[in-house]
Amino acid sequence: MSILGINNRTENWKTAYEFAPFFRDGNACAKLARTLDEGDSPTGNEVKIELFWKGMRDYADKEFGSEKDEARKAKQQELKDKCTEAYCAKGMFSGLSDDIKKFSQKPRNQDARGGLREPKTQNYVACNPDGLWDNLYNTEIDIVLETPGRLLIGEAKEEAGLGASGDYVLVHQLIRQFVMAKILLHLAGKETKKVVPFLVVPNADEAKKTGQVRFMISQQWLKEKNVLTWGDIRRLQP
Repeated sequence: MSILGINNRTENWKTAYEFAPFFRDGNACAKLARTLDEGDSPTGNEVKIELFWKGMRDYADKEFGSEKDEARKAKQQELKDKCTEAYCAKGMFSGLSDDIKKFSQKPRNQDARGGLREPKTQNYVACNPDGLWDNLYNTEIDIVLETPGRLLIGEAKEEAGLGASGDYVLVHQLIRQFVMAKILLHLAGKETKKVVPFLVVPNADEAKKTGQVRFMISQQWLKEKNVLTWGDIRRLQP
């Protein structure tokens, strides 16, 4: 379908169109969840789905409640501090900058389509709590499914590449989404939930050659099989 003979090429439109059927069928959502993690076996009425989800922003607004001015600022600062503390905690992301640096220095596979640039001094370290908070607060995830044991976070792509900005603390889009999801679960007291990233792309083999995807796989955060195509999503539709 087009307007004025012009096709809509935006990823949000395609994502909304292709995932709309899942909102009407819990069993399809459960099937998608099981496809992404065979260790999870939710029923149709146990799966929640959202699109274009800004989890940290919505969590923060819930925590702030009706507080105004100074009280709101104090609560915001408290939340910033908790995020920084969680990020720096041993076993969470305290070594992320070094991991990215080591990965960026590895020789690339001949078929690789791009690497990760070696991080700048301010990247992936929590020396800038305001910057870290801003990144977490504004992170959007295209597709999110929640089951009793999993938080499944999906990035959808059509023509655009994966985002990256050296001006951010959390430079790379996929890594930023994973960090936000993990810290949010920590803040919400739901650390037992497993974060399961996935992608929906036109060509899975090409996507697996990109630096961000290769890094996520190397960290065992993303499974290769969870790089899906739009055709895979259509086959799962009810």
